[in-house]
Amino acid sequence: MLSACRSGAPGLPRSGPLTWLLHRLCHALRAAPQGFQCLALRADGAFRIAVAELALGLTHRLAGLAKLIHAVLALLALLSHAALLQLLEQLLQLLAQGLLILAQFAHALLALLALLTLLSAMAIASLILSLPERAVAQLLLLADHVAELVERLHHVVAVFAILLARPRHLQIFKHLLQFLQ
Repeated sequence: MLSACRSGAPGLPRSGPLTWLLHRLCHALRAAPQGFQCLALRADGAFRIAVAELALGLTHRLAGLAKLIHAVLALLALLSHAALLQLLEQLLQLLAQGLLILAQFAHALLALLALLTLLSAMAIASLILSLPERAVAQLLLLADHVAELVERLHHVVAVFAILLARPRHLQIFKHLLQFLQ
């Protein structure tokens, strides 16, 4: 039916309501897959951007908080109230270490997101690159079949040559026996 839209099928009138209806139907059928593909690409892009912004924002906030805690620790070191300040300093160091671990986790999550994006691109590239590989495999298979055919023809010719050569050898022996008699 779509070919009727493109070339004007023989037997159909070139103008009229049926031609117009077929033309409009062809436009509608072409637009639907493009709309679905565009919607899927937009949703995928929006999701990736949202995850990347979340990971980068979290990493930035954690780094700022770690700097603030480090500055507070430096200020507490200047005040030197023996046991209480030392206990508070240890508590803040534990908190800072926890926040640094959380920042490293966010950084690892961002690296994993980048790796997933790279893997999806590699999967698409592998599909595209497999097409010429399949074509070459088909050509090599064809060349193998031709080589097998030539080899089998060679065997047939060799068998016929052997069969045709046998009577001559027998004739030579016959002539040799007649000569010796």
